[in-house]
Amino acid sequence: MKICLTGATGRLGQFCCKLLHRAGHDILATDVHYAPDLPATRQRIANLVDTARVYELLEGVDAVIHLGNHPNLRIYDAPRIFGENCQANANVICAAADLRIPRVIFASSIQAFTSGRRRGDPSTLPYLPIDGNVPANPGNAYALSKSAGEKLMDLYCGEKEGKGSL
Repeated sequence: MKICLTGATGRLGQFCCKLLHRAGHDILATDVHYAPDLPATRQRIANLVDTARVYELLEGVDAVIHLGNHPNLRIYDAPRIFGENCQANANVICAAADLRIPRVIFASSIQAFTSGRRRGDPSTLPYLPIDGNVPANPGNAYALSKSAGEKLMDLYCGEKEGKGSL
C-alpha cells in the first residue's frame, strides 16, 4: 500500500515509519526536517501549511497517516501553534477528501480532553478508559488545534451520522 506519513521525523513518526517499512508498505515520508536514516521509500521536505504542496504529496497514495503538527507550546507561541496546526490539519484532511483517499489516520492528543491539566493535578476525565464519546476539554492552543482537527475529521468522515466524503 502507498502511504503518506506526515511528521515522519518526529518521535512517533520515526516509530511509525519503521513499523510500516517492516510491514512492506511503500512509504512517502514527509516533514519539515530530513532524516537520512529514515526507512522510507521516498522522503520529501514539506511544510503542510502550503496547500498546493499537500495536494502534490497526497496525489496517488492509498492512505495518509497524519502526525505532522507542532508538538507543544515549548518552541512556538500559542497563536502560531494553533494557526499552523489547524492549517496543516485542514490541508491534509481536505486534500485527502478531494483526492478520495479512502484511509486517513489523524493523531490527536490526550490533551484535547484534559483541560491543560499539569502533572500531579487530579484527572479531569469523566471516566476511564476513555472512548470516542468523551467530550473535548482542551486547555491550551495545541490541544485546541487537535480538537479542531477531530471536528474536521468528523465533518469529512461523518461515521457517526453516516455522512462525509472520505
